[in-house]
Amino acid sequence: MNIYGYVFLNGSKLLSGSGRVWIDGRHYSSFSADATGSYFVTLNGDDLTGSPSVKEGGLNGDVIYFTLESYTPRLYANESAAFSDGGVLALNLSFWGAGNNPAMLTIQEICTDNGTGSQYATIYNPSSNPVDLANFTLQKDVTNSTNNYSGPNVTLSGAIGPNSTYKKDLGTSFLNKSAEELKLVWSRGAERIPIDRVEFGNQSTVPDNTTMLDASAPPVGWCIRRVPMGNDTENCFADFQLVNITVPIPENWINLSVHLGWNLLSVPFISPNETLPTVLLDRMGDTLWDRVMWYDPTDSANPWRQYYTGWNSSLNDLTSVNHRMGFWINFTALGDGYLTLGGPGYAVPTSTSIPLYMGWNLAGYPASNDAAYTVGNLKADTGATTVEGYNASAAYGTSVLPDNYVLRRGEAYWIRITTFATNWIIGW
Repeated sequence: MNIYGYVFLNGSKLLSGSGRVWIDGRHYSSFSADATGSYFVTLNGDDLTGSPSVKEGGLNGDVIYFTLESYTPRLYANESAAFSDGGVLALNLSFWGAGNNPAMLTIQEICTDNGTGSQYATIYNPSSNPVDLANFTLQKDVTNSTNNYSGPNVTLSGAIGPNSTYKKDLGTSFLNKSAEELKLVWSRGAERIPIDRVEFGNQSTVPDNTTMLDASAPPVGWCIRRVPMGNDTENCFADFQLVNITVPIPENWINLSVHLGWNLLSVPFISPNETLPTVLLDRMGDTLWDRVMWYDPTDSANPWRQYYTGWNSSLNDLTSVNHRMGFWINFTALGDGYLTLGGPGYAVPTSTSIPLYMGWNLAGYPASNDAAYTVGNLKADTGATTVEGYNASAAYGTSVLPDNYVLRRGEAYWIRITTFATNWIIGW
């Protein structure tokens, strides 16, 4: 099938850009807008190789969706089409950056038997905003049918927090244990648009299985899980790993006591998403901040990096925060009085090497031992001459710490090196 026309973004012709063409949660072709804003795409039909167990393209009546991929989240065209074998269709595509587009949630984890017979699926929100789940469902394909949008489904409810997961109980028999396809479907009016698709177990029924490589079917007491979180290359075999859920995986959490205004803090864990603002969003959602600053000792001309929520992203020269860094953060609403960080995907570093340069360095302390390691130990290990910590009553918010001061996780320190650059090795 050939489809052609013009691409519009926010009402104007898009003179450069690329997108994808989707059927039932699998992308089967791509398109590009040229210098005139026009596009042309060929979409193949099914059974190109005569393999009836694999859906290799469109079947008559399949709903076709179009996306622009260079936006976050991806943009969905207002228009859709129906596949027609050998057909030709003129169709202009209109996309709206502030229009009705779904959050890019993914199916993060699937379990067909947790050891007691229960099944579940976990949804992951990688964004920095909460997502209302009212318009989302989980849906299975229909065996031996071209109408795969009418399969059994379960509704989702409530909201999923930023950089968080949502677990949906699927009962005991919703999923086929040996092989299955599961889709996350978003409703836009009367349309039902699959935004994520997972296949496992090499399903061979017609035409459910697509050209996507399948993950292994999880045995009893195991699940399949995207590693790292949210990883989606449309290759389920590569994106998912088998995980034994009968062995508890500890979740790492920390509550950092904060006050209104500027605080000097650090994150002691390795975050699954270190980009700002996500990495420092309060997991309880009630402690708010607007600005983060970090000192870069390698840039003498412009050492201060900054992220401000009120700026356009192009103005922010601090884009991420990791467990090695200390930073200033300005709180505008206290909530429960804590910045709560951690949860699924947060890992403890086994050992951390923090480079310390000549002059002043602003570093964190990612260690489990925050009851014995002192400023004196730090000086002995690094050759530092001065260490400063937060002091609300000091003119510039910090003061020199004595050698017997015990370092704490979540705090940050100014460290002065006067001899030669070195590395501070911190064991967890």
